[in-house]
Amino acid sequence: MVIQFEAEDIEFEDEEDIEEEIFAAAAGAEEPLDINVIREVDKKNGDKKKLVVKFKKLHRLDYTEILDYELVIPPKTLHKNQIREHRLPFKIYEVTPGFKDTIIKTDSEVLNEEVFRWNAPRDINIYVPEIYIREIESIHRQEGRISEDDPPALTNIDIRTHEDVNRIQAGLSKDGEDYDYLDLSYREDIDGFTVGQADLKEGMEKYDELKLSAFDGNEKFLEECKFRIKVEKEEDDFFYDRYIESIPDVFGETYRLYDLMEDPELLEEVITQIPVSKLNTLGVSYEQRREEEETVSTQEELDIALADPNVTKISLDEGGLEAEKIERSMVIEGNDEEIDGDVVLRGDNIDVELRNMDINGDLYIDVGVEGSAVLNNIEADNTYTISGSDYSTVYLVDFTTRKFVTENQEPVRVKMIAGNHINEVIVEGPGEVILDIRDENVEPGDVRIIEAASLGSVEFKSVEVTEVDNVGDVDDISVSYGTHRRHAESYLDYRVDIFGPDGEESSARLDWEIQDYDRHSPGTYTAKGELSFSGEWAGDKEVEATVTVEDPDPAEPRLSDLDIGGQDNDAVIESGEEVDVEVVVENTGQQSGDFNVRLDIGNGLVDKETSTATLDDGETELVVFEEVTGELDPGSYKIVIEDEDGISEVVGDLTVGSSDSS
Repeated sequence: MVIQFEAEDIEFEDEEDIEEEIFAAAAGAEEPLDINVIREVDKKNGDKKKLVVKFKKLHRLDYTEILDYELVIPPKTLHKNQIREHRLPFKIYEVTPGFKDTIIKTDSEVLNEEVFRWNAPRDINIYVPEIYIREIESIHRQEGRISEDDPPALTNIDIRTHEDVNRIQAGLSKDGEDYDYLDLSYREDIDGFTVGQADLKEGMEKYDELKLSAFDGNEKFLEECKFRIKVEKEEDDFFYDRYIESIPDVFGETYRLYDLMEDPELLEEVITQIPVSKLNTLGVSYEQRREEEETVSTQEELDIALADPNVTKISLDEGGLEAEKIERSMVIEGNDEEIDGDVVLRGDNIDVELRNMDINGDLYIDVGVEGSAVLNNIEADNTYTISGSDYSTVYLVDFTTRKFVTENQEPVRVKMIAGNHINEVIVEGPGEVILDIRDENVEPGDVRIIEAASLGSVEFKSVEVTEVDNVGDVDDISVSYGTHRRHAESYLDYRVDIFGPDGEESSARLDWEIQDYDRHSPGTYTAKGELSFSGEWAGDKEVEATVTVEDPDPAEPRLSDLDIGGQDNDAVIESGEEVDVEVVVENTGQQSGDFNVRLDIGNGLVDKETSTATLDDGETELVVFEEVTGELDPGSYKIVIEDEDGISEVVGDLTVGSSDSS
């Protein structure tokens, strides 16, 4: 769903990207919503400047609490001379899926699971749209009434509207040609809008089709209607006012679904007054089911899940994402994926657990004096503990980092439990630090205390082997194509078993270096590990392991963001109207590849194929099927776009109405 903002006195600066500037807010609020719900902002520079805003992720908003929102356009967003802030009010149900998509087209099992399982019919609201264009009168020339050789066929149009309408734009067309547009003037004496013969551009009085667009005082688009300019009996009539029948009282009203189910006559009155193609104008709101666990594969999905207070666990299904700030209690399961950039755990007494991920940056722990952080099988460049308490603040299990630095002002306890690979522990904050080191991988020599720092207590598990004459085995490993050298080295055994002359056993740290490593060249590489041990050593202090870089994943397409004539994946057009169909193709593999995608409308009525350019791994391209709907008859059509190998597809709906209908 979209909101359209249109005005003559605005100049868009096409080179400026304004999607990051415009935001949605609760009505009257200064701050944007916690979740970014704006999907796309499209600027159109023509005779009328149009700003079309598309929305996303609206299901994460609480429909039951807030219905009124505003689209906020800060100063200097549209152009450098924009001095005032634009705030466009809208109702949540104006931009969310309507009655047709939610109730009629949804599979019954899905409807029961997603809606009725969580909401009683009394808790589901149906909003019947207002009718903004309410009365139309046209005056026509008829033979004998005006004595001219070639008198005009149309001499006057009067429009009466709902009180919210501030401007009416009229488009006139003849024989299906392009529309010519003009704005109608408001007249207090008729309490409506009018255009007379003197206002019509040359030739416009000959046109036979009228399109009316209504806008409110904020220039927000409200409604569009199309009519054939006509009279009933050409030999007698020169006045016609029956374009719109009487408007029932149901329009502009809100009903509970229970009311419509209880009163079939009311339901019939509501449904029959609205064409099937426009049933989505019936708004629907209900309490959304809140998912506590989210699986994410894109940056947008991760950002939204982090901002949604209902989500308590996030699972990564794709690497290379950024999680700059984690500000509330939650669990993040990395599934051995990578996070790019620094990660900050910062909140007032929050409890955060990170599992099974590599952080390509530094990790900062600032969870409050009563918070906690659990780091389980995590790798980070450097780690800084900023805040905590003197009991069980930070737990480390299978944690890898070059430096673990405490910079705390208040007391903090760090428990290093097992399997940790920490090159150096630096105590440098003024707050007391309690190191509870149960991990034999961390030795006393790994801890460095900066002058003036406060080390409250430290407990180590001692290493009893003082003389070594043998070492255990180390494992060879395989890594995915593209794995960085540092990460590959961290996957090797960090410690190796060491044995004394009398059979005593312990372990020593290994510092690895992979020889001539190239992450983009599949094959085997030799890694040399140097043992770090302070006791007596009999023999070579270097061991070897084999690292195998696996073949890259083949090129694979993923299709998304289906758009039909600028109306997302569910469009309504008139018969004969030509629109484009667009889809985004992404290469999700690790090799470059060529992709062919095919468009099908109505199971073979329109069947076209196009080839994209070669896409590198991770690259995307917009594929456009131009003007593919002009030959379709009125009716409903399924639109399917798929790649030639059937790996990925997107599906949408197209309704083609009669050009003679409103």
